[in-house]
Formats: sequence, C-alpha cells, structure tokens
Amino acid sequence: MSKLGPESGIRNQRSHSRQFVEWVFHLAFWTICYLILVRHFAISSKLQGIDYLFAALFQVAVMMPVYLNLLLLLPGFFKKKKYVFYLLGLVLNAGFFLGLHWFIFEKITAWFFPDYYIIGYYDQSLLLLYYLIFVGITTLIQLSRSWFEVVEQERHIQRLEIENTQTELKALKAQINPHFLFNSLNSIYALSLRKADELPEVTLKLADVLRYMIYDAQETFVPLQKEVDFLQKYLDLQRLRLQPKTQVHFVVEGELVGREIAPLIFIVLVENAFKHGAKAAGAAPYVRMSLQVSDQHIRFEIENSKGQTDLIKDKNASGLGLENVRQRLALIYSKHEFLVEDKEESFKVELTLF
Repeated sequence: MSKLGPESGIRNQRSHSRQFVEWVFHLAFWTICYLILVRHFAISSKLQGIDYLFAALFQVAVMMPVYLNLLLLLPGFFKKKKYVFYLLGLVLNAGFFLGLHWFIFEKITAWFFPDYYIIGYYDQSLLLLYYLIFVGITTLIQLSRSWFEVVEQERHIQRLEIENTQTELKALKAQINPHFLFNSLNSIYALSLRKADELPEVTLKLADVLRYMIYDAQETFVPLQKEVDFLQKYLDLQRLRLQPKTQVHFVVEGELVGREIAPLIFIVLVENAFKHGAKAAGAAPYVRMSLQVSDQHIRFEIENSKGQTDLIKDKNASGLGLENVRQRLALIYSKHEFLVEDKEESFKVELTLF
C-alpha cells in the first residue's frame, strides 16, 4: 500500500478548502436570490408566511434547470464549442423548467401545503423571462470564474517556467570548466617560487575573477563592461602558462557603457579556444577574439588554431561546452545567431546577440 506524502496532504487540504468556498459561494448566491424573490413576490409591504413559501417554491423550480445548465450543458456542449447542441439543450431545459414549475405549484403544494391556496405563474412568456434571467446570470458568473481560473493557471505556469528557467541557468553556469582555476593557482605557485614581482597583481586578478563568477554572475544580466573586464583578467591569467609563441589577441570596438549581457556567456567559448588553440601544433598557435558593439547588436567572434590530436581527445568535452552555450542562449535570448566554422586547421565561432 502506497503512503501519502506531505505534498498529497497539502493538495487534499487545498481541494477541501476550494470545495468549502464553492459551497459558501453557492449558498450566498441563492440566499441573496431568495431574499430578492420574497420581496419581489410579496403581496403587500408587510411580509407574510405565504410570501416566504411562494418564493421558496419558485426558487426550487428555477434552481434545477440552472444546475442542469451549469453541470451538464456548459461543460458538455458550450466549453467544447458545440454551440448548436448547447442552444438546443437550453430550449429543452426551458421546457423542463415550465413543466417543473407547473408540477410544483399544481401538485406539490396541494399535497404538502393544503392549508395554502397558492397559484403559480402560468404565463409562459413571463416564466421564460425568469428562466432567461437566472440562467443568463449564472452562466455569466460561471464563465467569468472559469476565465479567471484560466488566467490564474496561465500565470502559475509562467511562474513555474521562470523558476525552471532560472534553475536551468544556474545549472548551466555551474558547468563552467574549473580547470583554469587550478591552472592559475599552479601559475601563481610558480611565481611564488621565483618570487616574481607580478605575484600580488596576479593574485588580485584571480580574486577578481572568482568574485565575478561567484557573486556578479548570479544575476541574469550584468553590465557589458564588467564582462569585458572579466575576460581581460581571465586572458591575463591564461597568458601566464602559455608558450611565448602563442598569440592571444582581444579587440573591443564600440561603446560598452549602458549595455548589458548575460554573464559568462562567452567564457565557455574562450576556454574551448584556449584548450585547443594553445595546444595546437605549429609555428604560431593563436587565439583571436573580437567584440563589436553597436546599437543593433553585440557580436563576439573567436578563432583558434587547432591541433588534431588534442581535438580528437577533447571532442566530447568541446561538444558539451558548445551545447551549454546553445542552451543558455535559447533560454535568455530570443533573437541571436550562433555560427560555428570548423576547418582543418582552425575553429571559429561567431555569436551575435540582437
């Protein structure tokens, strides 16, 4: 036998609460209707027992066709867009109301209230007017409540989608390769052994990089200038362990002030470029980057030389990195271009954000 968890208990409590509110709403509605009918059908300004009885009997006669419409005709035909069948059902329901009204005031009153002489309405046009008023009002109320429920459900779905998106973004950010941290620490350790003068500056840059990744990058968007500063410091740390022949270039064009970008959107591409470009066999391994900013777009291009042996070995990791970027772009930017140019001796990615 399966056990019900706390979430199931909460759902049951919410269901019971909604049912209770529903009952209270119906009771309040019909109480108000009854008080109006009593005053409407009163013989004189001073209410008598016959007035309360007549209003009660009339309300019973009208309640049944109202609930037939709410529970059967609306969900069975109207909400399924079977409007012809719905109209036909309303006509049959009106006939049922006329027959029920006659039965109550001709038979029921004679059986159960012989001391009262009660005459019901037999003007069918007037009875149909009452029928249309009650059915029309209750139908509008039901449709309005259904509309509000749909709107609230859509808002709930949107909230869930936003929460899921934020969760996915955090998970994707957490996949950023931490190897550069260990490489940077090794480089700092080597500098400390040589007692190099640049050791304090390098240590400070590493601290800034980590601070940005841990704190600033938790935001959905950050100033573009911060992202560029982060990349510049990252490149400086990478240069510590590169061979002298490796060429690293980063060109920035355009105005950065006032522009924002999703944090860490470029770093996977940069890490991938260094992984293959710095290891590439040849006279001059290289990593070339450019950032072009205009009023219409932000374009980031990165190209690296390629070593066949390393590329084959790291193919799966590289693919996961690019897929990470694609997933984040799909979640954050509705308009973007992500182009990959894989040649025999070079690898190039062009990312444009609109």
